[in-house]
Amino acid sequence: MQSVKNYGKKTAVIVVFILLSLWFSIFLMKKINLTTADLGRHIKNGEVILSLGLQDFGKSDIFTKNFYSYTNQDFSFVNHHWGSGVVFYLINRAGSFIALSFFYILLSVLTFGIFFYTAKKEIGILPAFAFSMALIPIMASRAEIRPEVFTYFFSSIFFLICYFSQKSKINPSWLYFLVPIFFVWVNLHIAFFFGFIILGAFMAEQLFFLALSRPAHILKELSFSFILSLFAVILNPLGFLGALEPFKIFKEYGYLVVENQSIGFLERLGHTTGLNFLLFKILFLALFLSFALVLIKKRKKFSLSNCLLAIITSFMAYMGIRNFPFFGFFALPIMAENTAILLGVFKEKITKNIVLTTAIIIVIIFFIHGLIYFYNQKTIAGLGLDAGINNSADFFKKNNIKGPIFNNYDIGGYLIYHLYPEHKVFVDNRPEAYPVSFFKEIYIPAQEDNKKWEELLNQYNFNAIFFSWRDYTPWGQNFLAQRIEDKKWAPIFADNYNIIFVKRNDLNKNIIEKYELPKEMFRVSPVTK
Repeated sequence: MQSVKNYGKKTAVIVVFILLSLWFSIFLMKKINLTTADLGRHIKNGEVILSLGLQDFGKSDIFTKNFYSYTNQDFSFVNHHWGSGVVFYLINRAGSFIALSFFYILLSVLTFGIFFYTAKKEIGILPAFAFSMALIPIMASRAEIRPEVFTYFFSSIFFLICYFSQKSKINPSWLYFLVPIFFVWVNLHIAFFFGFIILGAFMAEQLFFLALSRPAHILKELSFSFILSLFAVILNPLGFLGALEPFKIFKEYGYLVVENQSIGFLERLGHTTGLNFLLFKILFLALFLSFALVLIKKRKKFSLSNCLLAIITSFMAYMGIRNFPFFGFFALPIMAENTAILLGVFKEKITKNIVLTTAIIIVIIFFIHGLIYFYNQKTIAGLGLDAGINNSADFFKKNNIKGPIFNNYDIGGYLIYHLYPEHKVFVDNRPEAYPVSFFKEIYIPAQEDNKKWEELLNQYNFNAIFFSWRDYTPWGQNFLAQRIEDKKWAPIFADNYNIIFVKRNDLNKNIIEKYELPKEMFRVSPVTK
């Protein structure tokens, strides 16, 4: 009878995990808009790096310079995600962009599964299910295929091993397994330093135990793992330079990157649609209320490591919305443990029916929330590339349009993917790969002021303009309106994503006669200076 009961529990866990995984996957199923994504550049990185011989590996400018730009080609840049590019290129080559979508979803679901397993072990299947439903919109807020998926995955492994080692549920020697992970992680994504944060949080708790004369049974393994990992992260093509890059990359950029902005800053701009700010605030308050209650009611059960990780991930999420998934993933097992402790304290006052009812209400609320979200996102739901996304690049190549090309920030990765090595870009969406002065004194002023544009045109002698008309910056919209009115330029292609102009000269005469678009098809309101 006991074996039947255990079998039933295991079956329930599997069914719940499958349902949650499918729910999580649906949030991540978004077609790839290659014109604004970084993915194209990552794939090209992989292609170029795999074409290098062993003698050139690590010496190529692709690791240290602004490799794809003709305006700042000697500007120092650390290619800290080169390994991700290799992985993305190989998957794309083997199975197209649909395979990349599946890979991204699979790795994300595995990450969720590890955190969910930890939560379920603490509090049981139903409350873990309810917490997951509440947190999945935060976890899945970065649906675009990016190298950071490797950071989420490795973070889940680090947390799992540290967490269960501290609770004596696995042998502490597992902590040494984290060292070789650092060697892989440092070459895939710059946020490998988060592994040190996780190790540091658990080391802090072990030192706290030591100060209270309590058993600090994994302090030695944590310390040695931490020290050995410092050497492991040096094993990248740039050595110390690559290992230290996380401490240098978040400097002042000349260009505002939305995903790096804080919640407060974006709220002041009114940029809040679809970003789950309210949900984050509610879950943040719930998380820290649970810590406060544990401190009051069961101080000896208070977890310093969990509290440190909660503070760090919450701060990261508030200060840069790109870090929302960090908060979502870590909040799941931490909230589960705190709630389990509190249920133990209040077990006489809180019946199973109250717990069950609360969990069901949470599930229903976030199921409805998810349905509303899916309805609003239905036009971009799916796998692989957005329909017609490559049409502008195919048109450009088919007609053998010559450069130099002037392009906007967002579309840089798209052009690198399609046009390198025949063409380099004016700019791309890596603000750290360009000097601040380039954006503030050249790129933005040239789009705001016709005089500045003419100066830039004389300097580079642009033959083509390849622009994402979905660039909603004031300068981008002004620039497009100006070019439509500019008799020196002819629009020859426009679709749902991009617009292409060529200069009116003998080189482009035939293509203009064949493809020029009438000015009347564009609605423009130019701002002149």
